[in-house]
Amino acid sequence: MKIKYDIDTTVKFYQIHFNQKEERASRLKNRAKDRGRRTMHWNRQQASKEQAVLA
Repeated sequence: MKIKYDIDTTVKFYQIHFNQKEERASRLKNRAKDRGRRTMHWNRQQASKEQAVLA
């Protein structure tokens, strides 16, 4: 009985650990995507400012 309990807790621990890792990975990916979008937006703003200066 004790051995089974140990195995169960170990499996649970690893599942939780793995889920946290996955969540962290997806969060990082989303942040990177968001950063890309923001940079694109910023570049567009800069470009329009430069156009205004040139015009």
